[in-house]
Amino acid sequence: MGGIVYNWIVNVTYTIANLADKFGKKSVQGAEKLTNQILSLGTDIALVTNFFAGTGLENYEFGPNEESTISLKNSFLTTTALKKFMAEYKNNPSQKSYNIGNVNFNPFAIFSNDEAGPVNSLWNDKGYSTAQFTGSCHYSFEVVGDHVNITVSNRTSLWSALYHLPLVGAPSRGETPLGMAGNIYQTYTFTISLDEARKRGN
Repeated sequence: MGGIVYNWIVNVTYTIANLADKFGKKSVQGAEKLTNQILSLGTDIALVTNFFAGTGLENYEFGPNEESTISLKNSFLTTTALKKFMAEYKNNPSQKSYNIGNVNFNPFAIFSNDEAGPVNSLWNDKGYSTAQFTGSCHYSFEVVGDHVNITVSNRTSLWSALYHLPLVGAPSRGETPLGMAGNIYQTYTFTISLDEARKRGN
């Protein structure tokens, strides 16, 4: 999970600044995008609230039709993960499962096309995306026919919320007062076509 306060100040400001423009276009696609940004942001704010307060679940699963999953699926972070996937897929197309591992969300990747971060994701995603909440996370891919099943796993921890500050650990809820700022986990699952994976991953 990226540095929450910094990311959201920038992202919410950018998203609000574009509200009038997106509504003015009277575009169904633009309205859907805006709706997804608002709903996924609301979900992610609720998760952060639960994290700091030590309330709610410790493990969350988001299916393919949920707003946060759709946001993450379409994000620049997932595009960078698809580039890693396609590099392995080209070398071994007969393989079915590809465990890419951790995909970095680097605050210094401002102009990079190969690594996501808060700033270039804000630009490429045209506003808020759930990638701003998850930050660096784990991707795995399974090829089934002409589709790719994707699972994204994330741990929200005090260490990641504070941008990996030295001497800051990642305590579980059982290791913090009243469970506050104890680890919570999210899993997002979705499917894209192999053609889309090729287009975004090349």
